Amino acid sequence: MTLEAYLRQPALRRVLDVAREQVERLDRVGGAVVLDDLGDDEATALAGLLGGLRRRARPRPGSAFRLELRDLEQALLASRFEVTLPEALERVGPPLDPRPQRRARERAERDALWEGARRHPLCTAEPRAAQWVEDLRVRGRPGAGLLQALELGVKLPARPPLERTRLAAETTGDPHALDDDRPLSRLLTGQLAFRAGEARPATASARRALWQRFGVLLDAASADVLVLGLRPLPGGPLASALRALAGWHVRVTLGQLAREPLRFAPGLDVSVCENVTVLTAAEERHGERCAPLVCVEGWPSSAAWTLFDALAASGASFRYHGDFDWDGLRIAALVRERTGARPWRFDVAAYSGAVERHGRRTRPLEGRAPAAFGRDPLHAALLASGRELHEEVVLEDLLDDLAP
Repeated sequence: MTLEAYLRQPALRRVLDVAREQVERLDRVGGAVVLDDLGDDEATALAGLLGGLRRRARPRPGSAFRLELRDLEQALLASRFEVTLPEALERVGPPLDPRPQRRARERAERDALWEGARRHPLCTAEPRAAQWVEDLRVRGRPGAGLLQALELGVKLPARPPLERTRLAAETTGDPHALDDDRPLSRLLTGQLAFRAGEARPATASARRALWQRFGVLLDAASADVLVLGLRPLPGGPLASALRALAGWHVRVTLGQLAREPLRFAPGLDVSVCENVTVLTAAEERHGERCAPLVCVEGWPSSAAWTLFDALAASGASFRYHGDFDWDGLRIAALVRERTGARPWRFDVAAYSGAVERHGRRTRPLEGRAPAAFGRDPLHAALLASGRELHEEVVLEDLLDDLAP
């Protein structure tokens, strides 16, 4: 039997595995390993290997056995094979990789990686990108995917904008490489935040806005916003379609808005509602004569924010109405913060009057009250009343406001 055939018998596999781990850890033959609960074949094979040595104890099935590695090497040298333990391990496995040398090699590789990152064209062109790399290094974050993230960063901002899956497919070959749960996506998100001078986004909407700032669309076709009566200034196909369909409800996607930025006449006053019923009722009653109306359908999508930005850039002002409930107040506060929207029948007087007139159509407030938005009196009024009232209840008042 050859040395290789002898050492590759299954009964010696565990012995050699723990011996390799110990030799690589110490970078020498020394110390001891403990083999717990020896099997019958393991005990027999180990006893046969060590049989030429005088020992106090013999390997026994079902028991733990303490094996001195020097004894194992002496047994191999005394056998007809006459090999050292390191030689035997390398005859039946890969070359030994001692931990000290491995750590030195890994340090050298990390140093080379960080140096290569610091010299990358993106870091030499953008100081904030260089700061991001240094921040990763100081925090000890590994460089797995670092150079790939820098290569992607060179391509951003993308002009014209493109979808994230397309960017991933074109640069990595995997259309899902930049999905939110992938390491490369998290790495690139951190880079973009550093380059934008912002904190790392904590919410999905903030993450979408950050990527969109760099010309990458996360949900180009699925994110949309519902509009009625919007007439942009003449431009491309999207502007032409909106002008032609001004009396009809239209869903505009984020991809369309990114591909064709819209311009509007200055001084436009845009009404914003929370629920679709308001917009469809306005379409039925006023048609093409309806005042400009945008429906956010709950929490505004990235398409809604993009449209608001385009309107604001043209000098538009906004007024907002939503449900008189806790989520309605949260959405109103967000829209007010982002657009400067003024209340549209969405204050204490409107709420109190609606509750008085439509008491039977109110419901007990559900959910946890948000923290008070500064000294928002509407928050206090809902808290005192304990009743919620949905937008559809006051629909007629809103429709009157939307008349030409």
